[in-house]
Amino acid sequence: MLNVSPEIGNVSAECIMPENCSCIMTLAHGAGAGMNHSFMVQLANALAETGIATLRFNFPFMENKKGPADKPAAAHQTIAAAIAKAKELFPACINGIHFQNPLQIHNQASILKNLPSLLVR
Repeated sequence: MLNVSPEIGNVSAECIMPENCSCIMTLAHGAGAGMNHSFMVQLANALAETGIATLRFNFPFMENKKGPADKPAAAHQTIAAAIAKAKELFPACINGIHFQNPLQIHNQASILKNLPSLLVR
């Protein structure tokens, strides 16, 4: 579990840490599928084979299985909590985030500042 905040609570998270780990990558799902979608799991396993650890996590709306995608503030807090946890697990951290809306990508700039990131659209 990943503690986001007292207001938001916890969300599910899973870390795959290979023995020959060189860095850790946070993987956030898109609006249509959660952290255990087959693509997310296959990607995490493929990255582990190359020595990249992953931290997959759900956003609150997916964790609660209801409603539309979270408001930006809740999504930002969730991403920040995941990045903090990843950096706690391994100091070399990169981030993979999938958003469908370019405005949401722009809003991530403050969270991702000074961190190597992969934004997939």
